[in-house]
Amino acid sequence: RYGMHGYQLEPHIKESRGGFRDIQAMLWVSHALFDLKELQDIEEAGLISPQEKEAFGQAWDFLIKIRNRLHYLSGRKNDQLFFEYQVEMAKAFKYPDTPGTLGVERFMQDIYRHLQTIATTTDLFFAHVDETLGAPRANPVEQTIEPGITVRQDRLHLTGQALIEKRPHLLMRLFVQAGKTGLEIHHRSRKIVTANLHLVDDKLRHSKRMAKSFLDVLENARDVEGVLSVMLDTGLLTAYLPEFEQIRALAQHDVYHVFTVDRHLLQTVAELKKLTLTKTPFAGVESPHILALAALLHDIGKGHHEDHAQRGSELAAGIAKRLGLTEAESACLQFLVEKHLFLSVTALRRDLEDDAFIRQCAEQIQSPERLAMLYLLSIADAKATGPTAWSEWKGALLLEISLKIAHLLERKDATLPDKSQGAGWMLAQVQALLGKTAPIDYGILPEEYLLSFPPEEVAHHLKLRAGLKNEQPAIVEAGDHSLFWSVLIMTHDSTGLLAKICGTLALHGLNVVSAQIFTWEDGTAVDVLNVRPAAEQTYAEQDWRALGEDLNLALKNRLGLSHRLGDKFRTAFRAPGQKNVQAAPRVVIDNQASEQYTIIEVFANDRPGLLYDITRTLADFEINIHRARISSDGDQVVDVFYALDSFATKINSPSFQAEVSQALLHIAEKETGTKPQW
Repeated sequence: RYGMHGYQLEPHIKESRGGFRDIQAMLWVSHALFDLKELQDIEEAGLISPQEKEAFGQAWDFLIKIRNRLHYLSGRKNDQLFFEYQVEMAKAFKYPDTPGTLGVERFMQDIYRHLQTIATTTDLFFAHVDETLGAPRANPVEQTIEPGITVRQDRLHLTGQALIEKRPHLLMRLFVQAGKTGLEIHHRSRKIVTANLHLVDDKLRHSKRMAKSFLDVLENARDVEGVLSVMLDTGLLTAYLPEFEQIRALAQHDVYHVFTVDRHLLQTVAELKKLTLTKTPFAGVESPHILALAALLHDIGKGHHEDHAQRGSELAAGIAKRLGLTEAESACLQFLVEKHLFLSVTALRRDLEDDAFIRQCAEQIQSPERLAMLYLLSIADAKATGPTAWSEWKGALLLEISLKIAHLLERKDATLPDKSQGAGWMLAQVQALLGKTAPIDYGILPEEYLLSFPPEEVAHHLKLRAGLKNEQPAIVEAGDHSLFWSVLIMTHDSTGLLAKICGTLALHGLNVVSAQIFTWEDGTAVDVLNVRPAAEQTYAEQDWRALGEDLNLALKNRLGLSHRLGDKFRTAFRAPGQKNVQAAPRVVIDNQASEQYTIIEVFANDRPGLLYDITRTLADFEINIHRARISSDGDQVVDVFYALDSFATKINSPSFQAEVSQALLHIAEKETGTKPQW
């Protein structure tokens, strides 16, 4: 009910793995089967080591303190450390914030480590009980599969302490065999690994034989997540990669990341393995061991007081040197770690029709091989993060940008196509479709608009334009595209048009994910918004007629969107005193990423009507929005706008930028009570 792992977002300290239930089960079984009543008795009987007993006792004592405080804070019997209690618990146990790490994250890290200590100890105990009292296993005859490693009763065993001390790389070879055979490592051998971690010194970390075995596990293990989990539990992974210790059981205090950083990295490697076994685009790469290593290390820089991707790249360079990678392999690994978020962020927040920007992306990535690895890593990372981090929509955007970059990388000539020539060709196609049915002034069609739609759609828009009337100022057409629905709106341009559109869509339960906004020379606005339903409903169930009627009322200033949105979503706002994670809102105004537009990014805690308020605020400044992308960044929504000022130029004035930022931050702070960031 509460998951097989204690390192989930809201651990249940009684029922989760490593909780009080596991402690009680071990004590009850010890008493019932062996007449051992205390932890001291279990140690004296040789079932756990003195070190295990000491760590187990400390973890048990810590959980008791946590449970008592949690009951006091909840005002009732409650053994689940809900997200909203974690900050207060951290303060109560005196975990202050430090540069790079929140106090609550270090508090949760200690909890996860204690839960893992209990889980590992009880697992080994019950493995011993099962071997002692369980049914005999098959294959009782011992079989040597390599010197120092045998198989007996379908379990892997390390044999001979002297051989391990002479050949300490056997510790890693044990995991190679576990990955190759799919067999479990015997509980005594797991303890042997832990007892011999002192052999993993700097010399062994630089051993080519050790590196070859480690990379073999990453690339070829059948159940790579399971094998790496045992490697982590025994301590071998952190002994071999000391950089991993910083992120072991490290929590990320948001509802976006479901697992701790270390478990997320293991799961990313597993997700990557699944991708390489399917017909995923870009699945065939020349250096799969580098890609697998990047999956394991991409968040290794977290927990420091600097950008985790940059810090991770620096740490990866040191690891690559110890593993004996070539300079080219090391450079590729560093690139993948540093840029592991590049495709995901770009696909969701940037205009993928901007040829100049796509060329910039291609220049950064440099080669088709790096692009393929970055694409696969992006998918694996998202799928391993949590259910809100991956969707078919995100997958489609990732594939779209990757294919566009791949096309540029394959071309010898990286010069951009002549837009005027392309627009002229498109216009000729439109003219051929419409013929001489009616006189049309094709000069009203902007070049960028012509390059954004197929000729058939442009011709259709021109036909619809004739139907615009004063009594019905807007024409609304919807389309079902499986992953999203599109809404075409044609009307006469006016101040605050996009705000009214976004408000009406929100009123009808539709979330905007992207938008293309065009204004013809005669003042006709052609806006195409891609939307997704906020609730579970089908395209057929959506009342498109009512949406069109409400939009026409809003455009004629006969519909009060603000009060209607407030009434509709009143229950969606947090009740007074309700606890929730509130990251500080921030605004970024960028004039470098796009040659033509100013890019305005608003990071805010999502709430009903937020997009309506933001677009209305921009309209107050007479800022014209030409593109919009809506995505998420952890617990926040990110609204991205490609915009120009009222003079159709970039927003260059520092004072005007500051004024716009202050106004947007005021909107972003609404109903959050969080301090803004610049």
